[in-house]
Amino acid sequence: MIKLSAVIAQIGVTQKELAKQFGVTPQTISNWVNGVSEPSGSQLQELSRLSGIDAMDILCAKTQI
Repeated sequence: MIKLSAVIAQIGVTQKELAKQFGVTPQTISNWVNGVSEPSGSQLQELSRLSGIDAMDILCAKTQI
């Protein structure tokens, strides 16, 4: 299972850069990383596409953290 912070590192951007790319605030990304909230289905698919990590592995990581 992959932690969301590792997914972001795999993409090679900062949380702030990812927020800009997704059109959300840096706080939103921080909330995802800290388990306060989670990305929408389309955002999860985009994270998967950008990182090359299966969306199900990203999603399941939340329940394992």
